[in-house]
Amino acid sequence: MEDLDAATLEDVQRFFRTYYAPNNAVLAIAGDFDSEQALDWVRKHFGDIPPQEPPQPVDVSEPERTSEKRATYTDKLANLPAIAMAWKVPPRHSPERYALALLDRILFSGESARLYQRLVKREKSALGVSGGLEDRRGPGLFTTFVVFKPDRHFQQIEHSVTAEIEEVQQKGVTPRELQRAKNQLRAERYRGVWGGLYGLQTPLGRAMELAYHTLFDGDPALINTELQRYLEVTSEEVQEVAQRFLRRNNCTVLHILPGATGVEQ
Repeated sequence: MEDLDAATLEDVQRFFRTYYAPNNAVLAIAGDFDSEQALDWVRKHFGDIPPQEPPQPVDVSEPERTSEKRATYTDKLANLPAIAMAWKVPPRHSPERYALALLDRILFSGESARLYQRLVKREKSALGVSGGLEDRRGPGLFTTFVVFKPDRHFQQIEHSVTAEIEEVQQKGVTPRELQRAKNQLRAERYRGVWGGLYGLQTPLGRAMELAYHTLFDGDPALINTELQRYLEVTSEEVQEVAQRFLRRNNCTVLHILPGATGVEQ
């Protein structure tokens, strides 16, 4: 918030000119249209917008993590305690990313997911569990976020999350779990999420996917091949990425205290 409070109107205008410029954007069009007519409209509505100096690339590389990091934060707006955990993972389109995406669904996707079943259903300690693979350019993160009941302790929640991850590391995932995760991913891709708005069955979904692959990967043709990479992942590969990346010495843990009430740590 200090940076936002210190920002001047000139800072905001400079940011807008730099990043919201046509040479820093991708325009994707999908649907039933005439190509020449579409190009005429693009020139009419966007052709007069001048390019800007391209933004300087940001170095997001980080040194190898060798020890766990911990912090505690009091959120004045929160009514319930929460715990966030994050592990560094490789960048987009590394071979391991596809297995990590399926591990994401096995741990987090839906009420059948491992962490939901453990924390919400069996132990009845959490009110909500979310997380998974987050990736843009450069190194990514694999995250967990748990909002839990105020009569439980941070150590209990953290132990449960860690124990479930260790279960995958030691015993792997079942063929049924893996197939369910692949089915979920395939359905998300074609039907989309948030009411089907962004699935490949819709023109908007196809346009966004083309723009996404162009912006982050430099290859819009990945829209045709990406799904197969996920479907080829094996149970052994899921277990292997859990062992390699979801290690304690590769983890950052944040305990979030609600501002209104005290919670035992």
